[in-house]
Amino acid sequence: MIRKFFTRLLLFSIAITGCLVLAAVVAAYLATQQPEFYTELRAQEFTLPQQKAAEASLRLQEQEVRRWSAKAAALQDAPDSDTMSVTITQSQLNAQLAAVKGNSRGDWQNPRIHIAQDSIEFGVEIVTPKVTCVLSAQLKPTVTPQRRLQLDLVAMRVGRLPLPIKTVLGWLPRDARLAEGDVELDLSGSSPRFLVKLADNDPKSPRVQSVTCAQGELTIEFLRPADAGGLAGGRDEARQVAANRQ
Repeated sequence: MIRKFFTRLLLFSIAITGCLVLAAVVAAYLATQQPEFYTELRAQEFTLPQQKAAEASLRLQEQEVRRWSAKAAALQDAPDSDTMSVTITQSQLNAQLAAVKGNSRGDWQNPRIHIAQDSIEFGVEIVTPKVTCVLSAQLKPTVTPQRRLQLDLVAMRVGRLPLPIKTVLGWLPRDARLAEGDVELDLSGSSPRFLVKLADNDPKSPRVQSVTCAQGELTIEFLRPADAGGLAGGRDEARQVAANRQ
């Protein structure tokens, strides 16, 4: 009886060990495989003229939004339905990121962006002396009640191996807010999120009405500044005061 018990225990232990080894092998294999979206985008090459054209088009779109926002801020009786939409393509973004390929000499290389239906996927190669893998994240764009653009982190992967977000969060400080330029990482919620700042201190800054992701395109609809009428009224009042003093 005792012999049978230990024999079964040994066989059970061998089976468990085999399953763990198999799981480790599968995990290692998945971790070294590129995500499907990244494989195709990684093979794309952008010439220097294409990179410059993408940069010029993005700058032009930014200037158009600024001009529209300034004009809308100056109109006292502009309707709330006065909006402007901007569509950014996946090719534009990746042409811009292609310039990073020539400048990156550290542990990360070849960043790529994939705009899918209702989400954005970002992938980058992590290069170490022993192994090279792709770290990717899936982000869902939303709009906050304050009309700011927010990107919620919904998935992370090493290669094709999913990472448990809650476990990763356990390694990070809670209630932390990390800012880099116009982007702020907020770790205080149930899942990480990125807040995109659109010059909050500028009264001419537009608000975000909606954001839509389709295959290969990201469309952002802007509302006129919140205090647009107040700006125009304030300027008129200042002119009247100056005229009365003369």
